[in-house]
Amino acid sequence: MADSLNHNLIVGKKGSDARDEDGKQVEYKTWKAPYRSKLNIQSTTGLDHHLKGTEAWYFGKFKPPFELIGLWSVQIDKVKKFCEDFLKRTKVKQGHITIDFHEKWVIKTGQTLPISKEPANRFVQSLRTAQEIAKRSHGVDDITLKGRIREILIAEILGHKIIVDSMLSDARDSKGDYEYLTSLEGNFQMTHMTEENSHNKVFRNEAIYCAQFEDPVTISEIWKIDPKVYMKKMKKRRPWPKDTQNNFTITLDWVKKVGTKVYPSA
Repeated sequence: MADSLNHNLIVGKKGSDARDEDGKQVEYKTWKAPYRSKLNIQSTTGLDHHLKGTEAWYFGKFKPPFELIGLWSVQIDKVKKFCEDFLKRTKVKQGHITIDFHEKWVIKTGQTLPISKEPANRFVQSLRTAQEIAKRSHGVDDITLKGRIREILIAEILGHKIIVDSMLSDARDSKGDYEYLTSLEGNFQMTHMTEENSHNKVFRNEAIYCAQFEDPVTISEIWKIDPKVYMKKMKKRRPWPKDTQNNFTITLDWVKKVGTKVYPSA
């Protein structure tokens, strides 16, 4: 999107996504046909947390995995009104709230923008090559899904087969299924935990692998954790509240105490 809009990306996980040609901060929202763009908010932080500091939101529609086929800009006051109206209608008032921006609203409210027809830059060309390899070698149709590239890197080392269904474990071999947790800063997180799903998300796996990355695409070490040991640690956090998004975090120090190092081998 930034390539088509001539924007400068803001590097960092928090805050706006890019700056426009005038240096003003803007937000990007994307979706892949036939799905919708979403905004996830927490009732404790509120809506304004997501809106402040931006002049406009840009919506991009993609044909999987990353062909941009539609591009619109929507002024922030219109985004705010849509979100406020949604929050008035929804029955969910506490915890994790998802706001859907359907395509008809984006087209009706936004300004349609041209999509760059210039030849793909080196980054996009490399991304397409990586996608072709992922499809051919691992059966992965879309490497842009959250965590997918790291899963492929781990599976390559461990000799596992990627499970493409995001509702299941991450990988498997002849012995069973496995969960992959990754980190750049020494904290490994399992997300969206509830009392109803905790047992299955942990014990459906033969093992849980924690991969520490030294940069976004380089693994420095991998540790293997017994699901029983992991669940014992998790019990200290349970029962999970029903009105928040529950994420369970373990540290690299703890992983080293209870786990077995499998990469690099001694």
